[in-house]
Amino acid sequence: MKILTGRVLQNGLMAVFLLALLLAAFRLWPHPPLWQGLPQSSVYYDRHGALLRITLANDDRYRLWTPLEQVSPLAVRGLLLHEDRWFYYNPGFNPVSLMRGFWRSYVAGGKMQGGSTISMQLARMRWHLNTRTPGGKLLQVLRAVQLELSYSKRDILEAYLNYAPYGRNIESIGAASLIYFAKSPKDLTLPEALTLAVLPQSPSYRLEPKTGVLGTALTQARNRLFQRWQRVYPTDASQQTLFRLPLALRQPEQVPYIAPHFIEQLRQQTQQLVQRDTRVDTTLDAGLQRLVERQVNAFIA
Repeated sequence: MKILTGRVLQNGLMAVFLLALLLAAFRLWPHPPLWQGLPQSSVYYDRHGALLRITLANDDRYRLWTPLEQVSPLAVRGLLLHEDRWFYYNPGFNPVSLMRGFWRSYVAGGKMQGGSTISMQLARMRWHLNTRTPGGKLLQVLRAVQLELSYSKRDILEAYLNYAPYGRNIESIGAASLIYFAKSPKDLTLPEALTLAVLPQSPSYRLEPKTGVLGTALTQARNRLFQRWQRVYPTDASQQTLFRLPLALRQPEQVPYIAPHFIEQLRQQTQQLVQRDTRVDTTLDAGLQRLVERQVNAFIA
C-alpha cells in the first residue's frame, strides 16, 4: 500500500511538473506583440507642440497606441474598479461572474449579462467574436485563456486600453483623451479618468454628439463609479467638488485641422513607414500659419 501511494504521489508530481513545463514553454514561445496589425492614426504637431491634426487610421478609426506607463494611474485604477477587480488574480475568466451572467441571461430571463473579464473583452475585440450565444461565450473564454498563457497581465491591460471603443469612431484611451480632453492620457483628472472608464460599456448611447456634454446615463454611471472609488481610495473635498461641475467632451469635428496640404504631403512621404510611434513633430509654426492664411484671404477678398 505504501509503495502504491508513493507511486501515485510520484506520478502526480510528474504530471504537475510536465504541466508547468508546458505552460512555461507556451509563454516563452515567441508571440507577436498585441499592437501588431492594428491600424494606427498619426498625430501631427507644430514646432511648439501645438496640435495640427490627428488622422484616421486605415479602418476609419481614431486610434493611438499608448504604452501603459503613459496612462494615468487614475485611469488604470478606475478601469479595474469598474470592469474587473480580480484582474490580477483570475486566469482570464471569472467563474462566479460567468455563472451569474448565465443565470440572469438564460434562466431568470433578465437583461443579457456577459460577466466578461478584461481578458475576455480583449479577446472579443481582437478576434471579432460573437459572444451573444453560449458557444460564442465559450470561445471567448478559451481565447482569453490563450491571451493569459501568451502575454503578461501588463500586456493584456495595455492592449485593452488601446483596443477599447470610446464612442463615435474613437478607439484607444490615447485617441479618446486627445480628442475629448485635448491632453495626454497621463494628464487625465479623476472625473475625466472615470468618465473614460465607464464609456466603453455603451459608447454609442452615453454621449451627446451635438453638444459634447455628458449625457444623463454617462453622468450617472460615472458618479456610481466615483461612489465605489471613495470606498476604496481616499478622496478630499476638492475631488468631490470636481464631480459636481459640468464636463464637456470635445467632438472629433472640433479637433484642429491646420495646414491640410502640408499634412497630406507628409503623410505621403511617411506612409510606407511601419512604427508604433505615431507622433510626428514638424517645423511648422501654427500661429504663423494662421496669420499667413488670414493675410492671403484678405488679399484675395
